[in-house]
Amino acid sequence: MAPTNQMKSAHSIIWVLLLFVLFGAGPLSSQTIVTLPAANNEVNAIAISGNIVYIGGGFTAVGDSARSRLATIDVSTGTVTSWNPNVGGTTPWVYALAVSGSTVYAGGYFTSIGDSSRNNIAAIDASTGAATSWNPNATGGVDVRVLAIYGSTVYVGGQFTGIGDSTRRSLAALDMTMGKATKWNPNPNSGGSVMVYALYTDGSMVLAGGSYTSIGGSSRNNLAMLDMVNGFAYPWNPNANGNVYAFAALGAYLYAGGSFDKIGDSVRYGFAEIEPGSPYNATVWQPGGGPGCQIKALATSSTRIYAGGGFSVYGDSSRHNILAFNPTTKSVTGWNPNANNTVDALAPDFTNKQIYAGGLFTTILGTSNPYFVGLKNSDDSELPVELVSFSTICHPSAGKDGISKIELRWKTETEVNNYGFEIERRQIGAHNWQKVGFAAGNGTSNIEHTYSYTDQVQSGTYAYRLKQIDNDGAFEYSYESEVIVGAPSAYTLRQNYPNPFNPATVISYDVPKNEAVSLKIYNALGQEVMILVNETKEAGSYTERFNASNLPSGLYYAKLTIGTMTKTIKMTLVK
Repeated sequence: MAPTNQMKSAHSIIWVLLLFVLFGAGPLSSQTIVTLPAANNEVNAIAISGNIVYIGGGFTAVGDSARSRLATIDVSTGTVTSWNPNVGGTTPWVYALAVSGSTVYAGGYFTSIGDSSRNNIAAIDASTGAATSWNPNATGGVDVRVLAIYGSTVYVGGQFTGIGDSTRRSLAALDMTMGKATKWNPNPNSGGSVMVYALYTDGSMVLAGGSYTSIGGSSRNNLAMLDMVNGFAYPWNPNANGNVYAFAALGAYLYAGGSFDKIGDSVRYGFAEIEPGSPYNATVWQPGGGPGCQIKALATSSTRIYAGGGFSVYGDSSRHNILAFNPTTKSVTGWNPNANNTVDALAPDFTNKQIYAGGLFTTILGTSNPYFVGLKNSDDSELPVELVSFSTICHPSAGKDGISKIELRWKTETEVNNYGFEIERRQIGAHNWQKVGFAAGNGTSNIEHTYSYTDQVQSGTYAYRLKQIDNDGAFEYSYESEVIVGAPSAYTLRQNYPNPFNPATVISYDVPKNEAVSLKIYNALGQEVMILVNETKEAGSYTERFNASNLPSGLYYAKLTIGTMTKTIKMTLVK
């Protein structure tokens, strides 16, 4: 549902911040299973690229297909693809996955990928399944447990003592091009066995969670915030008294999952909300749980925190191994898939609006779904409508009255409880918005709908926005779309807004005459990652939404091509 009676600036919100919108038409807190091929052993890692879901673990088959520890499932068809890297070794296992462009990074305990020798970490071609030449060669320990990508750096954690020719204890930063360890070396230690299970970075710091007593030159128990340049530990010191297995971030807060029962002076069983500016303690939220509760996986939306692990109760609620928290009410929600064994991995699918879970479970919701499953949650609807495009087109006046027609076009992919759209206009330079029309919505729908409205104005420059209204009166504003009355006089590509962004932003451009237009997104390596527009456009002003939910943090480029004209802007995704 949209926030009740909450008016938000169109320049402070991108409509459909789809940070994990799990739409579903149904009763409050209902959950449904998405039927997918089952694995024959534990699934520990999940990564997503469009409709392709990568899974890793200890399995040797998925569905009817033989797959050694790595496989892909096309969720649009529900079938295992032909991609087959064939992970080898003595009892090989894949614990970590990350996708960047056309490359899949895998970490675990193995000695080969197909015919290529690779020790515990590898880069794999997303098309062929063959290992690339990238070969960091993690040695001297047991395995790689976690991967995190930011820009052109791959952060890797686990239990090892070397990366290539460099000594690195359980934590390293690798060059994405060469696979060499950078100078960044926090060097976690404990006087004994050291393991890094969890990593998170937003581009300003790196969080490291695991089992250690010192890191970055400072005494830290199992949880630390590290400088991205020199690897030193920040003063922030939550002091977890047990292992940390997972991280998530939401708003001003960080969330940690693990086997601890205290954060600083606060009793917290396996899950804690922590303020980065608070040097020692967890926030006042006491989520419940009890001794022995372990959180091994976390995923967040703007309205929910999803947790998986090994537990049977949280707060006053019976919840077996998977649950959802409401961070606003500080409570466990009604979503209750009820897994019969531990959940080790969670991954949100923004394309298909569902969440995937992997682990040791064999049943969920009382039905057989061994080791891997897709789930929907109707309770997590942070916005009722997914607006996928919004454009304005000017049809210049042909008469003496000087009145031109402005055609507004917008498209939704899904709608929940949608009463309709008020169309609002203001002239650039003025501050007041004026309601100029209304378009009825389609209630609740999971199919695409196209809308249009035509306004009449004198010469000038105008901004338009949509006020989407729920059936209960709650409303939300879209981003603005500007139009110059009279065809634009020049090709223009405006800087995206907001920038930096997470996970969505809007890109506006002008087309002075009817012409073929392409708008493509590239990553920092120059690889094409998305096509937003590839069609003939009428003369006018256009706004497109770029949803980077399934892409890693880093620099991206939007390239607009109209005829022989090309313009490019740089954008920063920070998760």
